[in-house]
Amino acid sequence: RRSGGQGSHQLAAMTRADALAVVPDGSPAGEGDPVDVILL
Repeated sequence: RRSGGQGSHQLAAMTRADALAVVPDGSPAGEGDPVDVILL
């Protein structure tokens, strides 16, 4: 699921993440599409 807003004042959402999705700029990836992940 998405972590929520990405503004610098909303970093608290990232503290609950256990992985990051790697989605290049301009990628047409949508919900349910396979993506690379980085486990934290």
